[in-house]
Amino acid sequence: MESRPLDPTVLHGQATHRSSLAWTGVDSKKLHYRRREAIFHRTSVLDGRIIPLLQQAGFYGKSNDKVHLMFLPLLKDFEVASRYSWGSACLAWLYRQLCRASHIDTHDISGPLILLQLWVWERFPFIAPHRLRIAPHDDQLPPSLLAIRWRDEFRTTSISMHVLAQYRHHLDRLITNQIIWQPYVDDMNVGLPDYCTAGKDIWCTISPLICFHIIEWHRPDRVLRQFGLRQGIPQPCDNESILHKCDLKSRHDVDWTTRHEDYIQR
Repeated sequence: MESRPLDPTVLHGQATHRSSLAWTGVDSKKLHYRRREAIFHRTSVLDGRIIPLLQQAGFYGKSNDKVHLMFLPLLKDFEVASRYSWGSACLAWLYRQLCRASHIDTHDISGPLILLQLWVWERFPFIAPHRLRIAPHDDQLPPSLLAIRWRDEFRTTSISMHVLAQYRHHLDRLITNQIIWQPYVDDMNVGLPDYCTAGKDIWCTISPLICFHIIEWHRPDRVLRQFGLRQGIPQPCDNESILHKCDLKSRHDVDWTTRHEDYIQR
């Protein structure tokens, strides 16, 4: 079995994509974190204890001990902050980092990679560690998030942990029955906190995800099966690659609400 697509013309950006190296047998090396100074809004004065909360939410740079402090002004008023779409901003941040990491000349990556890891474990159990026990829920505490069930003791003797070549080998030979196509089944959602399923009716909305300078399109129409819907052949879409050229270099004072007004109104 060849580890390459039968028709590469259906894939986007293959000329500069890391996968093109893997399919030709060239080692594209591992991605790793690199220390990088955060971008500071020096006029912000906030309690330093907020920074770890931002780190836990995934808003950190290429080293998990650094965080972009541009988020801090948004937390001056917690009542207002509670109305922001932090989840979509977090996804936008992750999607942009994954896009950049796909380039051949990229050596590091940042963002909330824990979300990516949990996404993989939930959908590809053949590369997920086996949980040895399931901690009982304490009725005195609020229901826990779905990801909390992975805070457990694992058995990893039957899977390859941290071995890139083995991951590629398994994914290249992936068959249909090794995938969890519908991870969001009702029995898994029953015990979730209400805020986890709030807005469920708009989960399939096609819209831009915005996080300051970052705009990434949310395209659930291309993964309808995970929502229990029938997946047809997706229509071609414009990923607006020019948006990926927008970064924070020399743009510390840009008003992104004005710059991205057209996308905010969509």
